[in-house]
Amino acid sequence: MSSSKPKIYLDTNILVYHLMGKPQKLAQQSGRLLLDIEKGRYTGTITTWTRTEFLGVIKTFLAQSNNRNPSTDEMLRAEKMLTDLISELGLELQDADVLASQAGQTRLFAESDKILRNSSAVQRTDGRWTAIKGADSIHCVLAQRSGAQELATFDEDFRGISIQGVRILIVRERY
Repeated sequence: MSSSKPKIYLDTNILVYHLMGKPQKLAQQSGRLLLDIEKGRYTGTITTWTRTEFLGVIKTFLAQSNNRNPSTDEMLRAEKMLTDLISELGLELQDADVLASQAGQTRLFAESDKILRNSSAVQRTDGRWTAIKGADSIHCVLAQRSGAQELATFDEDFRGISIQGVRILIVRERY
């Protein structure tokens, strides 16, 4: 992959909507963004933290859908879907532990806390108020440390934050 392409960090929800195919509109928008990555417009990147969060979301989805704890086989299939997508699109999968402990940058949770404290609550398009939460503030730090220029998400709570060197891309507004 060429390093001259802009690097875009993908929030977990993009992968979830795309692979689950619902809600349909969000799945379509995710698909258009991922197609841009596949065509070479961006270098897509995620971390092992993204993978962990993805599996947690999928486990909850499967449990609610089937009214039972998902089987090991179901979870392995979900992980394979993600692994296959990473391979098909040529996404970078960066080790969150390595990013968390880079020389001179070992304070992942302190930086995450700083993002939370310095963020603003924002009013969503539906009129409700929201603010960035803990897991997403960790994504912000990891996006910055991954070298991404943009962080792509559907979450409107990212509007209230500023990350040095990383622009927030609200997918529904561009795709």
